[in-house]
Order: sequence, then structure tokens, then C-alpha cells
Amino acid sequence: MSSKVSSASPKENTKQHWLEFALKQLIKKGPDSLKIMPLCEARGVTKGSFYHHFKNRQDFIEQLMEHWYQTLTIAFIEQANMAEGPLQRLEKLDQVIAANNIEAEMHIRAWALKEPGISGYLAKVD
Repeated sequence: MSSKVSSASPKENTKQHWLEFALKQLIKKGPDSLKIMPLCEARGVTKGSFYHHFKNRQDFIEQLMEHWYQTLTIAFIEQANMAEGPLQRLEKLDQVIAANNIEAEMHIRAWALKEPGISGYLAKVD
């Protein structure tokens, strides 16, 4: 019987790391890489590591979308709201978006065509 040794260090085995890793995988390999086994194999961990942080794949998807919404979308808006007037806020938002990689959003929009539930997060963003 072989046992798989985790290549992710304990410091890297947090929910935050899982979510950030998943967004990177989505950009690099597309939505099929966000199934449980491909994710675990890419991280070099067992499925137990995944289930330690997420109840199931649906819970993972919901948390991933909330993470994306909070860290990328809300953060952009908060930065833009630091500007004085409405025109300056809009200009600041354009600058923030241009300065950040929004590639994840493109992949999420494509993924929403196949995965139920994702379109609700896109509606919040739009």
C-alpha cells in the first residue's frame, strides 16, 4: 500500500492557499482543473486535505467565488472609492483594473457557461 506524501507545507495548507491556488489553476488549465482529484494532484496532497477545508465540491466552488468576489472585486471598488469625486473614482477604478491581472474573471465568465451557480456571482460583480 502506498501513501502519498504531501508536497504542500503545513503553512501552505490553509483555506486561503487552496483558494489562491485554485484561481491560478483556473487561469492556467481551465475549469476542468477545479475538480477535486486534479486539484489535489496538482498540489501534491490527498483528498483529505481538500475535505479538511471544504464540505464538498459545491462548498469549494461557493467559497472560491466568494473569495474572488471579495479579494478582487470589492478590493478594486474600495481602492476606487478613496478618490474625491465620481469622475475621479471612475478614473481610479480604471487604473486599478488596468494595473491588476483580471484574467481570472475572463475564465470565470467562461466557466459560468458550464457550472451552475457561478452566474450569480457574476451578477453581483456586474
